[in-house]
Amino acid sequence: MQSFQFNSSYLFSDAFFFKAMILINLIALFILIIIPEKYSLLIKQLSLIFSLKLFLVSFLVYGIHFLILSENNSQTNLSNALQIVTVIEIYNNKVAFCVDNISLLLIVLTTFVNFVCIAISLELPKFKLFSLCFFIMSLLLFIVWTTFDIFIFYIFFESVLIPMFVVINFWGSRARKIRAAYM
Repeated sequence: MQSFQFNSSYLFSDAFFFKAMILINLIALFILIIIPEKYSLLIKQLSLIFSLKLFLVSFLVYGIHFLILSENNSQTNLSNALQIVTVIEIYNNKVAFCVDNISLLLIVLTTFVNFVCIAISLELPKFKLFSLCFFIMSLLLFIVWTTFDIFIFYIFFESVLIPMFVVINFWGSRARKIRAAYM
């Protein structure tokens, strides 16, 4: 039987934050799904809180990642830093999720845009569906930016189009809907 040993370096690793961001996204999706539509104020508050948490965690990861890299690799080029966060085995194929400087920047940008879109759209009708679509897009884009497998990248990048189409269909203007239908 193995005993659990606390490793403080794991708390500040990219793997911990990788799992924490996925967990925050999944918790937000689960809570928003089970809350009835009549509690619109609670839905708006929780959407703002969870999107702000995602942005702050991603920004914290970005800062910690560069602090660790600048201490460890003072002589090397920081643009080539690649860290394998986790490996998942799916049908005897290993899928690696990696973090580098560009993917971290794209994750921070995704979570920031998610927070801004939710913050400025609080008065929209059917806000619950709107926030669910943005949390789904955030989760899918998070997987897109960190995957190291081109097939998984393609599948998840294309799956981002489904909630994006729902957002355009429900809340886009007529001209945008027509333009999006032909693209």
